[in-house]
Order: sequence, then structure tokens, then C-alpha cells
Amino acid sequence: MNRPLSLILAGIAAIAITGCGDDAPSGTTRAGEMTPETRIAIDRLETNLRERVAAGRAPAMVAGVLLPDGTTRVIAAGDIGDGRAPDADTVFEIGSITKTFTATALADMAARGEVALDDPVGGLLPGWRIPERGGPIRLVDLATQSSGLPRELPDIATGDPGNPWAHITPAQMRAFLDTHGPARAQGGAYEYSNVGYGLLGVALATRSGVTYERLVRDRILTPLGMADSGIDITPRMRERLAVGHDVAGEPTPPLVMDAIAGAGALRSTTADMLRYAAANLGGDGRLAGAMRDAQTSRRDAGPGMRIGLAWHVVEGPAGDVAWHNGGTIGFRSFIAIDRARGLAVVVWANAAADVTDDIGFNFLDPGAPLAPAPVERTAIRLPAEVLERYVGVYELPGMRVTITRGPEHLIATPEGQGPVPLYAETTTEFFLTAVDAQVTFRTAPDGRVIGLTLHQNGADVNGNRVP
Repeated sequence: MNRPLSLILAGIAAIAITGCGDDAPSGTTRAGEMTPETRIAIDRLETNLRERVAAGRAPAMVAGVLLPDGTTRVIAAGDIGDGRAPDADTVFEIGSITKTFTATALADMAARGEVALDDPVGGLLPGWRIPERGGPIRLVDLATQSSGLPRELPDIATGDPGNPWAHITPAQMRAFLDTHGPARAQGGAYEYSNVGYGLLGVALATRSGVTYERLVRDRILTPLGMADSGIDITPRMRERLAVGHDVAGEPTPPLVMDAIAGAGALRSTTADMLRYAAANLGGDGRLAGAMRDAQTSRRDAGPGMRIGLAWHVVEGPAGDVAWHNGGTIGFRSFIAIDRARGLAVVVWANAAADVTDDIGFNFLDPGAPLAPAPVERTAIRLPAEVLERYVGVYELPGMRVTITRGPEHLIATPEGQGPVPLYAETTTEFFLTAVDAQVTFRTAPDGRVIGLTLHQNGADVNGNRVP
């Protein structure tokens, strides 16, 4: 589930899909002819997408819909950089949706007999020390986010905030594992981990004797005709590459990853991801079987949600819906596969704002709620000595947040994540931009700052200041 201030590589947040409204999409009557219900759903998706771009919540957004007869619809609005309009061939960073490719590669290798899901990951990485608690970490533990490994490596905090994973090498991951003890037994509770999926990508690539990108390209991208997808930016991709924007609305550099590639390094286009969605909806052959295996729910992942191999599964209007989202420093992404109705939807934005998931779910079910637009807030300028009072480390449930001072505002850096600007609304109340979240600092009777409260997603989370 989402951690407080979890803004990068998309911590999963479940949105329930319950009930089947009168205007829920139901497919087509014959090739190319949409039912009225489907047309209403697409119109609703288009309205939501265009309103968010018009409101400045993302510079550009693109959505793609795959219908039961195999036809597609693409909706695009905004500016991907230098006045360019987005389209089906615009290249976006897909963030943690990469994990579904890693999981599909795992399922394909299992189908070929190259690995087994229950294999200990250490068996694929000779010479590596893989920590244990109650048993070895298995491939299936990594794939179902139940390895006991942390969300991020501590080394992420020492990197470039605009590219926080670029400096993390396999050697650093190996050194971390040499001394790290899992917080709990493997195969137990669900806990989202980019470290775990990075390790899974390294292990599968090592077993295959190729790089992670070559593994995904050979097993998935090339067979599906996804010529505009990959990690490395080809000249053809660069011509259509969207410019990402961070939570402050500033342009971001292209994502760079090494050891964590299996968790979030891929780039793709709407056209290519609709090909991927079509393969995930069904078909024949080994890869189709691997995709079905990856979508099959295997364990609980929070209230109303289960997880397969990477894919999260919730109950939809007609059956299970498999989905995943993604987020990098400058992009947000979402994909959902509704196998029961033969529908799929993908949504992208070239901004870190959380603007994709809810409108994707709302396309599948009009009863799925839309997140309210952030409240318009006005920043005030506080003296440096007032800002300095709040500088320190704060312990929130499951995460530490470090508060530092910028020239005119505070900066919050959640453990294992990039920095997030905090703008003052009063002397004790601050807000984030692009994400609807606020922070209130708590003081003792003598005026000392003793903690903070994070207000996000309708919840108030208290954290105490570390002495």
C-alpha cells in the first residue's frame, strides 16, 4: 500500500472496482462498432483526461483503450515538450509497470523449465549472500512482493535527486545484501519492494546470460512487435520522447537505472502498450500462458486486493481485474486488464502528479471514485529562522522523513526517495504541489517542534521528531 509521501516508482494504492453501473463498458456489437455503454465510458475517460491537462495537473496525458473486438482508441492532450503534442507514439517512462515485464519473463522461464518459482534466488546468483529469515528468499517471494526486503536501498539517498537510482550498481546491491537481515520471514506479509524486483531482474538476467534489457527484449518486446519500447533510448525513440516534470513542475532528465532496472527502467508508447495489453488479454502459445500465470492471484496484498506475479488483482464488474501503476521522478502510468470483458486501458502523464490511476479505473467502472482536484493553495514566504525550526528527522510509521531548508521553502526527503518541496501556508502548515498532501508541524507548550502530521488520502499520519 502507499507509504506516506511515496512519490517515486509508484507505491501501489488499491482503488476498489465494485458494482457495474448502467454505463459500464461492455464491449462492441460487431467489429468496429461500439456499444452505447462503451462509447459513454470512452467519452468519460476523454473528459477526465482533458480536464486534468486543462487544469495544469500534467503538461500532457495519453490514454489508450483496447476493446473486445481488438480495435483501439487513443486520447491525447497537452504538450510533451517544445510545443509538441502527444500521440500514440509518444515515448513515456512506465516506471513500476516494468515489474509486470520482469514477472512475465520469470513466468516464461518457468514455462521453459529454466527456473522454478520456488527456486531460491541465491541459486541463480553464485557467490552472492542472500539473507534469510525462516527460509531462503524464493523467486516467487520476490515476484509477489513478500520477500521481506525493504522498499529501497539506503544508498538511494546519496544519489542525484533527479535520478536517484542511477548510481546503484549490482555491486552495491550485493554489498547491501551481505549485511542486511530481512525485517520478517520470506513468503509472509505483502510489502512493496523495488529492491526485491531489482534483485529479481538481476537474477533472471544472470541465469539467462544476458543483460536485463536483452532478456525483456528477446522474450517479450520483439515477439509482441513492441519496437518503440526498451530501456536504452534509440534515435527513433528520442524523437518522440516526452519531457517529464517533477512534483514542483520542473523538467526532469531521462531516467537512468542499473541494478534496479527490473523494478522500473522501461520506456514505451501507448501503441506498444496496447500490443502488450492485447497479449495479456489472451491468445495462444507459451508467452500467453506465462501472462495468464503472472495475472493469477497468489496471496493477499491488502484489503480488497491480491497479487499475482507483479500484477495486483481486484474484483471488477464482471470478474478479476489485473492492474499495475508506475511513477518515476517525472512520469505517472497505469494499466489494467479486464479479462472477463476483454477490455484494457492504459494511461500516461509526463508529470509526477497522481493523475492516472483513478481515471483508468473509472473507465472500467463508473462507480470507481475519481480523486478530487487538489485544493488551490497560496504559499507565503517565511523568514529563514522560522523555516530553520522545522529542520530535522521525523519518524513516521514505516518510514523516516528528513526535513531540510531551501532558500524559501522546506524540503522533505522520505527515506529512500527523492526530495519533495514543502510550501508554507501558515507558520506551521505546509503543502505539496502536484500531490494533494499537507504537513502540519506540532509544537510543545514551550514552542519546541516535536513532530509533524501528514494529511494525505483522507488520513492523518503522525510522526515524532527524532532527538
